[in-house]
Formats: sequence, C-alpha cells, structure tokens
Amino acid sequence: MDVSDWQNQSLTIEQANLQLLKLHKFTDVTFIVGEEQEYVYAHKLILMTRSSVFQVMFERWDNSDKAIEIPEVSSAAFRIFLEVSSYSLNYSGI
Repeated sequence: MDVSDWQNQSLTIEQANLQLLKLHKFTDVTFIVGEEQEYVYAHKLILMTRSSVFQVMFERWDNSDKAIEIPEVSSAAFRIFLEVSSYSLNYSGI
C-alpha cells in the first residue's frame, strides 16, 4: 500500500489515520523521546479519544510548549505504542 495515498476510499479510518501519522500530515503535537531525543509527531485528537491520560494531559497542556519530553522511553517503543494504542481499532484503551 502506498503510504502517501491516505485518502484511498478502500482504507478504514484507522488505516487512513495511520498513514497520516507516518507522513506527519496534520500532526499537532510533538514529543521528544528517548535518550536520542528523537522528534515524534502525533495527532492530539486521536490520542485523546483513545486515552484518558492523554485527554487530561492535553486539557492542561500549555500550547506555548513546543514539545513534550519523554526521555524514559526509546523512540522506537514510543512509535509502536502510538501505532497500536491510538491507530488500531482492536485496542481497548489505556
């Protein structure tokens, strides 16, 4: 599947959103993750709909902050977490 074809009508909403995530399209939150301080981009709305933790965090988040730092987790693990927890229909929530 061509990752740039996120508007393909044969995709589920979850698949289309995952493609948007991989392309960094319309992302509105940035995380700085791991010791390597890699930038990871995401969509606040999707994170908030899948996690009450993210909902509370973003409700209190000062938008003047450019990025949210998460140094305790590797960027690879955080990306997998995002994809499974936030962009998968079969995930039950955190």
